[in-house]
Amino acid sequence: MRSIPPPTPHGLPASCEVAVVGGGLAGLAAAWRLARAGRSVAVFEREPVLGGQAQGFRRAGRRYPGAYHHVNARDRTLMDFLRATGLLARVRWRPAEVACLIEGQAHVLASPRGLLSFPAPLGQKLRMARLAAACWRSPGAGAGADVDAATWLHEALGEGAFAALFDDLSRARLGVSARDLSAAWLRSRVASREGATRFGCVPGDDWASLLADALADRAAGLGAGLFPSHPVEALAPAARAGWTVRVAGGGGIRAETVVAALPPPILARLLPPERAASLPVGRWSFVVSAVMGVPHPVPLLHYWTNVVRPPRAFATLFRLDRLNPALASPGEAVVNLAAYGCDAPGALVREAPDRIVERFLAEWSALFGEPLAPAWTHVARIPFYSPVFPPGYRNPERQQPGSPALWLAGHALTWPEVASTGPALASGWCAAGGILRGCGVADEEAVG
Repeated sequence: MRSIPPPTPHGLPASCEVAVVGGGLAGLAAAWRLARAGRSVAVFEREPVLGGQAQGFRRAGRRYPGAYHHVNARDRTLMDFLRATGLLARVRWRPAEVACLIEGQAHVLASPRGLLSFPAPLGQKLRMARLAAACWRSPGAGAGADVDAATWLHEALGEGAFAALFDDLSRARLGVSARDLSAAWLRSRVASREGATRFGCVPGDDWASLLADALADRAAGLGAGLFPSHPVEALAPAARAGWTVRVAGGGGIRAETVVAALPPPILARLLPPERAASLPVGRWSFVVSAVMGVPHPVPLLHYWTNVVRPPRAFATLFRLDRLNPALASPGEAVVNLAAYGCDAPGALVREAPDRIVERFLAEWSALFGEPLAPAWTHVARIPFYSPVFPPGYRNPERQQPGSPALWLAGHALTWPEVASTGPALASGWCAAGGILRGCGVADEEAVG
């Protein structure tokens, strides 16, 4: 195994074979596979802890989830990583319903009873059931000739309540109309049956943070260098081949290959203009999340509720203690309010945390007719949370055509899957595999 060279005066190695820029789950998965195959690897992350969106936050001896709340039992790639890191045995499973809040009424459309009680004509309900069944049987059907999601829905369902429901949901969750979304992506979302599966958690802890920690520990144990609190300021092509990775504070490292495990809009800022011009940047949604400890009863019966109509500043409500009771103190509810948007200058994602909480609390009172009085709050803002997959979207090349020593990983490469933990992990794992094959290095493809 090739180890990383001794550090320079900046505390960084002078060179490595692969530099991973972005220490989230995709980057850590790539680093683990590369280090396992004997490559010298350095991982750079701007935040003080590794994990990216996967890292939660600590309070009073507990670790609460950040962007990833639950383990989805149908996410096979995620199951493989949890099993390989020994975490799957710690996961506890609960049946959890996903509700849609429409004009003050909660509807669980993933259940036959919830579908029957939905305020729509029976014929529309039957068409909705047939459409869902078709997606479950053939999730990839129609991906070759993709249209916009609104056209697909109107052809399948007509102009009734369900087409309007999906459009309202897309505006609430992504800040765009269903006409701006790929029908193949929405079909994959329906096929995932996320609202009718088991959700998992690690009691009293955040499973996503645990997974990030486990991947980092395994990569480091195999010789990878991990550098949190080291934001990369620029990626410059080296004189002969490879890249110079310039880090804030004046440090730098020479790398034969770079894995960019971060959103393309951020990567474009690091590359020279001529390299950034060919990068598929696309549109991205943001998320603003406020987790609150509430020492009084709250009118939320479901773990996950989507606010459909009327629209509010937040689009989703989570009762985290419904899934993971050990996160709450006696008599406490743990509520997570999350808002999403896209391409909005001066949007909520740029507001101060106190202002965000103030606005969320006012919206809560308007929605439920009673105040929410949290004992504590924690606000997180993620400017580049998820790509918006338009009609005809295709994943960018993992190995960039104009920069063969530059590989991409992360959510931009997950179409038409639901952009979540498993696809993100797979993107990093596959990028590492491509690098190893290009170097003529044989490795174990399986995660475990």
